[in-house]
Amino acid sequence: MNKERAKSALLMILIIMCIMLVQNIWFDLPLHQVQKVSAEENQRRVKEIREGVIVPKRVVLGFWEGQKASYYAVLLHEDRQEAWAISRPILNDFFNGNTEIKSIQSEDYASVKRGSFVELEFADGMPSALISSVFGSASNNIVKRIRKIEKIVLPVYNPGIVYMHDGDGTIFEITLKIYNDNNLLSFFLNRIEDDTFIKHYNLFSFVENDVILPLNYDVSLVRIFVKNRIDIEDEYKIMKRAQSFFDENFDFVRMIRETSGAFVYLYGFAEKTVRINTQGKIEYTKDIANTFSSNVVDALDVALAFIEKHDSFPENTYLSEVKSISCGENDGYFFGFNYIVGKYSIQFTESDMNHAVEIEVFGNEIRSYESLIRNKMDAPVFVRREVILPPHSIIENNIQLFKEKHALDYGKEISTVGNEDIIKSIVSVEMVYYDTMEISERQLLIPSWEITTAKRNYFFDGYRGKLLKHTIRQGTNE
Repeated sequence: MNKERAKSALLMILIIMCIMLVQNIWFDLPLHQVQKVSAEENQRRVKEIREGVIVPKRVVLGFWEGQKASYYAVLLHEDRQEAWAISRPILNDFFNGNTEIKSIQSEDYASVKRGSFVELEFADGMPSALISSVFGSASNNIVKRIRKIEKIVLPVYNPGIVYMHDGDGTIFEITLKIYNDNNLLSFFLNRIEDDTFIKHYNLFSFVENDVILPLNYDVSLVRIFVKNRIDIEDEYKIMKRAQSFFDENFDFVRMIRETSGAFVYLYGFAEKTVRINTQGKIEYTKDIANTFSSNVVDALDVALAFIEKHDSFPENTYLSEVKSISCGENDGYFFGFNYIVGKYSIQFTESDMNHAVEIEVFGNEIRSYESLIRNKMDAPVFVRREVILPPHSIIENNIQLFKEKHALDYGKEISTVGNEDIIKSIVSVEMVYYDTMEISERQLLIPSWEITTAKRNYFFDGYRGKLLKHTIRQGTNE
C-alpha cells in the first residue's frame, strides 16, 4: 500500500515539474521573437501566393515546317502550367545572369516568329520587377532597361536569346553571354505537336494583323455550373465576412440594408465601408492619409496579404492587369486578378469591374477592394456534343454590328467603314467561359468567344454565335 502511495506521489511530482518547465520555456521566449516568427511565416506565405499569381495568362506555341505556312497552338490550362514550369529555369538564367539587351525592329522580329517558339503573355502593364521577383532578383539588367514586360518569346532552337515586348510597341532582344543548353522546350513542343490540338493560323495577315484564330474548334466541353460564393440569405455568415474587414472595431460599425437587398457596414462617418450585394460581390473602401507606393513588388505583397487575411483567392487565380494610379496627392498601384474554371478563364460583365478581383494599394494601405467570385458546383459530368463555331465565322456573321460600333467609336459614317477596318482593329480572340450571372446558383457557364478590338470587348455564344454582351474598353469613350 505504501509502495503504491509512493508511486502516486512521485508521479504527481513529475507532472508538476513538467508543468513548471513548460511554463519556463514559454515565458523565457520573448514576445518579439514570437512576433518575428509569425511575421516571417506571413512573408513566406505572401511570397508563395505572389509566385502563384505571377504566371502567364496565355501561352502560344509556334510551329514551322520548312517552306510550309506556320501554325500555332494556344495552350489550355494544364499545358500552360507545364510550359511555364519548363520556361522558368531558362528565364532564371536571364534574370540572374550577365545579359546584353538591345531593341530591335519589327521586321527583324518577324523572322523570329517564323521559327518554333514559346510565347508567354503576362498581365497587361506587367512591371518587369514583378516577373523578376519570381526569380529572386530585385535589380538586374532587364529590370533596369525594360520597365514593363507583357510578352516573353523563347526561340526553341536558338538558346541563349529571348525576346521581350514592353506593351508599348518596343521589342527587346536579350542575349545571355554564358548559357546552358536546355532541351526540355523542344521536347515539350514535340509532345504537343504529336498530341491532338487545335491549330491556329494567322488568318488576318493580308491586313498585317498577327492575331491568330482556329479554322475550326472541334472540342467537346463539360457543362460547368457555378454559384455565388457568398450566400446572401445567410445574414450571420455575411456579418462574419464583413467583420473580418473591421477587426476589433466591429462594435462601432452600423449596418444598413439597402432596398436592393445589399448589406452595407459603415465605420465612423463612412471612413471604412463594406458592401455585399445580392450577387455576393464584396466592395471595401477606406479613407487614407497622404501616402504613396514606390515599389511595385511591395505594393503587390500588401495587396496579397490583405486578401489572404480578409478573403481568399479562388483556385487558379492569375494577375491580369497592373497599372499606376493616383488619388489626390497619393500615388499607388491597381491590381486586377482573374481565375480559371475548368480549362478556361471565367469572364463576366460588371459596370464598374473588369476583373474578378480588383484592389488599389497606396503605401501600406488598401484604399479599395472588390471581389466577385463564383464557385464551381459539384454536378454530374455531362459533355455537350454541339459544335463550337469558329471565331472567323462569328466575325463574318456579325460584321455589320462591328461596323456600327466602329463608326460610333471613331465618329465615321457606317458606309465608310470597310471589312478591312474591322479586321485591322481586332486585338485578340480567345475562348472563355462567360457567366451571365442571371441566377445565384446552378448558373451554366457559356463557352464564348471574347473578341477584343481597339475600343471594345465582345462576348459571343460559342454555340449559337449570338452576341451576349459588349463593353467599352477602359480609356475609351463611346
